[in-house]
Amino acid sequence: MDRLRELFSGMGLLNPRTFIASGNVVFDGGDDIDREVEALIEGGLEEALGFGVPTFIRSLDELAVIAVTDSPAEAAHYVGFLKTEPDAQIRDIFGELSTERDRFHCEGREFHWLSHGKISESPLFGRVFDRATRAVPHTMRNMNTVRRILAKF
Repeated sequence: MDRLRELFSGMGLLNPRTFIASGNVVFDGGDDIDREVEALIEGGLEEALGFGVPTFIRSLDELAVIAVTDSPAEAAHYVGFLKTEPDAQIRDIFGELSTERDRFHCEGREFHWLSHGKISESPLFGRVFDRATRAVPHTMRNMNTVRRILAKF
């Protein structure tokens, strides 16, 4: 995580801080964060690491909106971050994955996966989900992680 902070600083991003070892980086930027900054980070990471790293930026205000999404107490709740709002084709992918055990819905530039029971025990976990969504650049975080980021920053 030290190296990741160094890379972000080297790209000119202000006050980068990391949160748990999952690639979450918080930096100062105000309202000027946009797709250009996302592209800057992707290019900087690819140059430094030698491979592409899709990047998904959200402001703390955007995370606060996401974090208030309710979920049943017995459900594992994961949030998938997308580059743009999903079109009908992407929404159909998530619709086709939905079962009684695993529910998906899209809001804004995110999708939500509610899994009754442990997500790792879902029949969709791993290969099935990865195969279905391989054409959809995304990253996922547990809703608890989203809320912990907000609480810390």
